Amino acid sequence: MGLMAGVSGGTLRRNALTATDVVAMATATYAPTAALYFNTPIAASFAGAQVPFAFILSTIAMLIVASCMAQLARHQASAGGYYSWIRSALGQRVGFMVGWLVLAGSFMVVPGVYAAVGVYVATILARYGVDINWLVIALILLVLVTAVNILGVRPSVRIGLVILVAELIIVTVLSIIVVAKGGAAGNSIVPFEVPSGGFGAIGGAMVFGVLSFVGFEAVATVGEEASRPRSQIPIALFAAVIIGGVFLTFGAYAATIGFGVNHISGLVGNAAPYDSLAQTFAPGFRIAIDVAGVTSFTASLLLTTLAVSRIYYAMARDRLLPSALATVSPRFGTPVVAIVGEGALALILFVVLGIWVGPMNTYAYLGTVLTFAMVPVYVLILLSTVIVFSTGLKHLFNPILHVVLPVVGAAVVIYPLWALSPFGGPESVPYNFLPLVVLIYAIVGIGVSFALRKRFAAAEASIARAAFEESV
Repeated sequence: MGLMAGVSGGTLRRNALTATDVVAMATATYAPTAALYFNTPIAASFAGAQVPFAFILSTIAMLIVASCMAQLARHQASAGGYYSWIRSALGQRVGFMVGWLVLAGSFMVVPGVYAAVGVYVATILARYGVDINWLVIALILLVLVTAVNILGVRPSVRIGLVILVAELIIVTVLSIIVVAKGGAAGNSIVPFEVPSGGFGAIGGAMVFGVLSFVGFEAVATVGEEASRPRSQIPIALFAAVIIGGVFLTFGAYAATIGFGVNHISGLVGNAAPYDSLAQTFAPGFRIAIDVAGVTSFTASLLLTTLAVSRIYYAMARDRLLPSALATVSPRFGTPVVAIVGEGALALILFVVLGIWVGPMNTYAYLGTVLTFAMVPVYVLILLSTVIVFSTGLKHLFNPILHVVLPVVGAAVVIYPLWALSPFGGPESVPYNFLPLVVLIYAIVGIGVSFALRKRFAAAEASIARAAFEESV
């Protein structure tokens, strides 16, 4: 749940990123601590105590995607990353659809995160005796994040790495303490079993398992800036998924046994579950846990809003959005109108949806749409691997790596979408209709691509620049 695409502009600096930088970027873009805090309670509403099992399956799915991306990255380093690979393998129209889907996901993620952060901070403050409505907190965050982006303040990769490592250590130490103390009623293998609701329940939880990793693929877009991209990008892709998979699974296990496998409702309805775990099992660690959450959420918001505002700016520059959004501040050199416009759209969405369905449901529903927008992109990466290695790189073709693995990966990645669809089982409204929303959006995109006719090439190039900063 993080940065969706490259945010670089102008001329890319060659050899600007070391191997450590690239791994840090790959991991930080999906904000693993924020993903654990937000997604574990929602995943538990589907799979109950079996959230760790769902996260393991999600990790396997993402490892397969990472494997295919790594193989492609070894042979093509590009600022367009996976967009370039898909476009090269499957054609311009499919490339347009990738951009179309990524743009939808980019627009969904920001208001959902504002709503979730607002309710998280409000919950934490209430436990310390300070009552502030989540909307007030979300509005304060919106103003601060907007101001930081307008001023052009950029946290360095190295500082981000230090903060990321600190967050991972803090949460992992708490998880170890919970597990060492046996949680609420002892350690158990129940979290790794198939839930009583069957694999349909696991599919619903996997939506938020996959969502936890969304953003890691963006590191492929720094191929032209890495010092050794053909080795560093593949390593970063695998490292990001492995680090995240272990962290998320272990953290989710600690949460399930911490609340108790037979009392999982305490986790499902908890907006700040790891604060609750710290209160119970490590009171002296509580402030550190709360601060880790705030820093992770804030970094996620800054990175995501930075990326999305650049998308607005790029689309306005290419006249896909009102040209006013391409206005750059002469003082700060930032797209001030695009930043403010993005904030205004996020404000409308999180206020309206937050009041209507509640802040956590706002995050859950928009996060589900984001996941379903990215699932087809992951499938196209897998399909591109099959095509590239069976045609242009035929001399390197391996039936296990380039047919069996992508097919298995596609099945695992598609399953959560199927499980929540009206065809996959009796899931609650509106989850069972959200896949159809994304399907309708995709069909509209296909229609637009044909309706553009002679202007299609220019529009496809514009979307590529907006979503991936790629020149085509």
